[in-house]
Amino acid sequence: MPAARRIFVLLDFTVTHGREVFHGISAYARAHGPWELVLGGIDALKAAAWPGSKPIHGLVAHVATEATAHLIKRSGIPAVNVSNLLTGLPIPQVVSDDRAVGRLVAEYFLDRGWRQFAFAGRPSHGYSSLRQAGFLERLTEAVGTTAPAVVDSAPRSLRRFFRRVQPPVAVMACNDPCARIVIETCGRMKLDIPGDVAVVGVDNDEILCEGFEPRLSSVALSTRIIGFRAAQLLGTMLRGDPPEAVGPIVVPPQGVITRASSDKLAVDDVQVAAAIRYITDHLTERPDVARVAEALAVSRRGLERRFKKTLGRTPGSEFRRIQIARAKFLLAGTDLSMAQTAAASGFSSAKQLSETFSRETGTAPSDYRNQFRH
Repeated sequence: MPAARRIFVLLDFTVTHGREVFHGISAYARAHGPWELVLGGIDALKAAAWPGSKPIHGLVAHVATEATAHLIKRSGIPAVNVSNLLTGLPIPQVVSDDRAVGRLVAEYFLDRGWRQFAFAGRPSHGYSSLRQAGFLERLTEAVGTTAPAVVDSAPRSLRRFFRRVQPPVAVMACNDPCARIVIETCGRMKLDIPGDVAVVGVDNDEILCEGFEPRLSSVALSTRIIGFRAAQLLGTMLRGDPPEAVGPIVVPPQGVITRASSDKLAVDDVQVAAAIRYITDHLTERPDVARVAEALAVSRRGLERRFKKTLGRTPGSEFRRIQIARAKFLLAGTDLSMAQTAAASGFSSAKQLSETFSRETGTAPSDYRNQFRH
């Protein structure tokens, strides 16, 4: 058996992102080792590079400073960066598709009827700029929305913004810590979450999302896949093989996890809002328009007119949108069979799931799922 390669892992284990990336790295190490994973901070990495220390064969790091990047390059150790905090570094990267993250949240807000938007970010952080670009890009494509505002996530900047904006407004924060700052600022200003301000963060950090009220909606990133693919790339480099990709390898996000901070439909028509809620709650029963109208004690034709006027689409189109959104979430984040995914998403069969999903998204369900697999 070959000697184990010593792989230094430099991550922030205080946050969910770092721990999940490590799970992906360790999964690769178990399957393709032997690797000896060495955990530590920047000082431990410096010590590992001293003469006489046990050799470090490779490195997977969350590179947060230029100084760390320079240290890694000087060491000559093959390395992969799993952070988009700094862009343009001369270190191979495996990171989240941050532009797609921004587009995802914009689509999420648009689907829920919001028409006024803001992005709260950290201008000096690369991932924030990319998420902001995707968010604004998708909203610019939409019809009937106001130009989205961009605000620094510092409390003072947020207070100035909320003093001049007329609620309701949907806010994407560049990450979960910034989202909590937005929520805390709204609380001090007596703005209701999510009635006045809906908030979605990024990272789906278990403490920041579940540990405080209101619970925070957030984008679940494919962080274990990032860790696995970073280790896979490092393995390629250690074998001396040329990497398959030029430039950063980006991994698509899984989806938005809805919690109290955004659990509101910004729809003026109460009948339409009630119908969407009914469809969502009874999705597995596959309710048709007649059944929804009956449950709300309104006429079918009247409900269809309300949908067209309020959302610009029919109840049937909204039902398909909700089906596809549920299927995407299950395909990305679970190992349910296609038949089970179909049933949980309101399709009559795996065949109907495949046909509808392919027609609506341009991608087969199996191909969509494979994006989120090792």
